[in-house]
Amino acid sequence: VDCATFTKETGDSYYGIVCIYPHFRADSIYAILESMQEEVGRALVEIFDGRKKSIRYCKYNYSIAVRISVPPYPYPRLPFESFHKDIKGYCEGNAKHIWLREVDRDKEGKLKVNGSIIGAVTARGDNVKECRRRAYRTISNLDIEWLQYRQDIGMKASEILSTLS
Repeated sequence: VDCATFTKETGDSYYGIVCIYPHFRADSIYAILESMQEEVGRALVEIFDGRKKSIRYCKYNYSIAVRISVPPYPYPRLPFESFHKDIKGYCEGNAKHIWLREVDRDKEGKLKVNGSIIGAVTARGDNVKECRRRAYRTISNLDIEWLQYRQDIGMKASEILSTLS
């Protein structure tokens, strides 16, 4: 685990726990983006062109990301019957907490699985337990054949965070 420090506009600093394993690093970034209080794309463009010096973060202290996938993940991409299956349960209410990766839309506009890694589900909260509850609630609203995800994300966070103080 790698630790990065971020500073809020108020001058308060907080820690971001970032995984150092390359295949999970994107999930950590999704958790950080979940904490932003402004539109991600616009904020990044304004930072890159020099119009913006900082990013506003929400009032919550924690955020979490849980990778959702279908077989054959974590193995190399192989032809598998889980590809091109419908993604049900994705709606406007949960779309801001689901970061899609290997997903396409069919001619009718329905989301379809197009690879092993569907994406990540994120949540924020006042504590890790609340983040976990929110993220797994969002996952439970999804209906995707062969859906798989780890159920232990955030379980060791309290132990890790206590060593940072």
